[in-house]
Amino acid sequence: MKLKPAFKDEFQYVNINWSELIEYEKFTEDRYIHETDYTMFYCILGQYSDFSFKVFYIGKVYKQYIRDRIRQPDHKRRYNKIKKFYPKHQLYITVGTIQLRGKSKITSFKIDQIESILIYSHWNEAMINEKNIFNYNVKNPYIIINDTPKELPLHKEIHLGVFVR
Repeated sequence: MKLKPAFKDEFQYVNINWSELIEYEKFTEDRYIHETDYTMFYCILGQYSDFSFKVFYIGKVYKQYIRDRIRQPDHKRRYNKIKKFYPKHQLYITVGTIQLRGKSKITSFKIDQIESILIYSHWNEAMINEKNIFNYNVKNPYIIINDTPKELPLHKEIHLGVFVR
């Protein structure tokens, strides 16, 4: 028998449709457009040779485009840090377009909470998301479905809350 949410009406049901991998440098070019107003998340990954992809960073935007965000000075420092510690890795980015089920509205609070869940559930030694891993502060129950290309090392489903059988 399957587990089900104990308080079904309180859960936020979230679908994130992740794009195909895009070379990081190509994504920063002006002529590459892949974003919409509902593209809220991005993931920076790296791959060395034929090995599996590593998740280096998961981020979010709200009322801003990801391309603008990764051009900011703090993000340039993150990029340089990754390149310093993983010089042989080719860097990629994937962007996530969000959909909420029902009448739920997208708010900065929900985007912050979803980002925290994504970071916490994908944490590994190569990630540079230090702030959110040590300040995990999610208060609402969520069910997140990640629709990803098969090579991405993102969990297909993440459930946070009280479940019963």
